[in-house]
Amino acid sequence: FDFRAIRVELGELVFSLPPSLGRQTYTLETYMPALHHALLPGSLQPMISAYISSAHDGIRSTVANMDGTSVPLLSLIIPPAYHAACRAAFGPGFPAEESYPLFKAFDDSFHLLATNIPRIFLSKPLKAWEKLIDLIEAYIGSLGDDLEEAGHFVKVAIRGREAGWVRRAWPTAFGVEASY
Repeated sequence: FDFRAIRVELGELVFSLPPSLGRQTYTLETYMPALHHALLPGSLQPMISAYISSAHDGIRSTVANMDGTSVPLLSLIIPPAYHAACRAAFGPGFPAEESYPLFKAFDDSFHLLATNIPRIFLSKPLKAWEKLIDLIEAYIGSLGDDLEEAGHFVKVAIRGREAGWVRRAWPTAFGVEASY
């Protein structure tokens, strides 16, 4: 069981990650280990703190906006958790609200994409993925060279410049990581 090989294969099959990016030395020997390091228990505290703060604020805001109406419990859990995870991994300025419907459309068909069904049958989730990558790319562009508020995943992906990653590769690479 080689998770790295699975990540590379799924990156290409499901997330449209070009093999030239997913299989290059930088990706395998620098990028992936850097993300693994960021997810080690000793390194997680900043992301956990950001996640807790954002999740708390998101749930409180959702409940406050309900104005006494009832909603499915799932809507009180999944969207705030998604928003909190985006802000923790990508930074507080990440447009989580705007990205959620795109991510959901893609994620709902993940199992179909992973089975390699002909892509012609999956135009809706693939278009959603492309729009999500566009959104991530715009977010990265809005950061410019000031990465102070960027989340750890963004900083690691942007270092891909050292390996010749083109601008479109950054959002695709960490879009893949966010989906795991």
